Amino acid sequence: APVIIVGDLHGQFYDFIYLLDQAGNPSQTRYLFLGDYVDRGTFSCEIVFYLYALKLNYPNNIFLLRGNHESRTMTAEHNFRKEVLWKYNQEIYDEIMYTFDLLSLAAIVQAEYIGDFFCCHGGLSPDINSVDDIELIDRFQEPPLTGMFCDLLWSDPNMADAYQQSFMKNRERGCSWFWGKDAIEKFLKENNFLSIVRAHQVKETGYEEHRFGNSRRKYPMAITLFSAPNYCDEHNNTAAYMELTTRGYKLHQYKWQEHPYCMKDFTNGFSFTIPWITEKSLKFLLDVFAYIDAKVENDPARESLDIIKNTGKAWLLLQRMREAQLQQIMPVDTKYPALYGDKSGRTIRRSRSDLSDLLKSRFDVVKEANMKKEMLPERLRSNSVTNVTTRHHVARSTSEKTEVFNVTEMTGKVKKKPSERRRLLSTTEESDL
Repeated sequence: APVIIVGDLHGQFYDFIYLLDQAGNPSQTRYLFLGDYVDRGTFSCEIVFYLYALKLNYPNNIFLLRGNHESRTMTAEHNFRKEVLWKYNQEIYDEIMYTFDLLSLAAIVQAEYIGDFFCCHGGLSPDINSVDDIELIDRFQEPPLTGMFCDLLWSDPNMADAYQQSFMKNRERGCSWFWGKDAIEKFLKENNFLSIVRAHQVKETGYEEHRFGNSRRKYPMAITLFSAPNYCDEHNNTAAYMELTTRGYKLHQYKWQEHPYCMKDFTNGFSFTIPWITEKSLKFLLDVFAYIDAKVENDPARESLDIIKNTGKAWLLLQRMREAQLQQIMPVDTKYPALYGDKSGRTIRRSRSDLSDLLKSRFDVVKEANMKKEMLPERLRSNSVTNVTTRHHVARSTSEKTEVFNVTEMTGKVKKKPSERRRLLSTTEESDL
């Protein structure tokens, strides 16, 4: 310390630039980013390139950790891969994934007069008793679905009634764990840490201080940061970053900034309007045919007109079926008319469940509606087999450590010797190396 600690950014480039303006020039200010730079927002490429440019220009001031979205699995499931292919090509996407495999998994920030802070994206693991255990992880790969590597990126604090328990299965994520008071107390004590600083969860105020019922403790056991305001352009949440000094910390909040509008999946406006124009044109033609039917009863072209008319009706039926499917993923403001009103202006009879929605904030309703999007992709949840990266990398020496300005990045030393891993490389990758 001093250092600025930043939570999830999720492709919200204009909010990220505002954050840098508020927190300090990277040439003079030290930053630690906790991961999740991509997906959700539509400017993830710009965030990745700018972060890498800052790291190259100010290597002693910029520290980057890996989040659960810095992976092939999550970027393919969400929109980052689509964004890169739309703006660039597959080669650029593969190179970005390669750089994600090199990111550190955790960091220790030393605040001289108060103590050390353990920082990562997700949180604790039942397999991690000491930070020395992290040094045994082979981090140069696609994140696995279980184990220490997975838990550092995916686990969450358990703030439910059973928070006293050490670890519970994380049903909200579909993988990893919830960790409770017993687990974090043990980890902090055995490793001599003051607190854990992590990201990974959207918060209405941009942060949450987890005290686990211990209000007498001066510093919370864990602090969650979320630095993407108005997450997904619908949560209406405030964002926050942490200013950690040698004598304490301060949490700064900020609101979202205006940004250019991008259509879903980066569709252009012309392509987006084709289905709508086609539907309106067909309706117009059907009206014309109906008029002709009324005027002409016995006409040789009647059979051909009937074929065209029936084809148009079938297309409209398919279009209505598609719209019915889209109703399942409607925006929240139309899904909860009792909370936000009916756009048609009709009077609505509110049920008991609708009235309960009135007691929720917009943030709570949107967060609840988006819970499935925060989980591990469904096709992988039942798969306990560890993911294997499609590209092997040579690990650093097991004696290597990085320690600059009292910010120590956990390098994640590997179990295999570099010579053993080098044999896994192809000729092309060896020459690149």
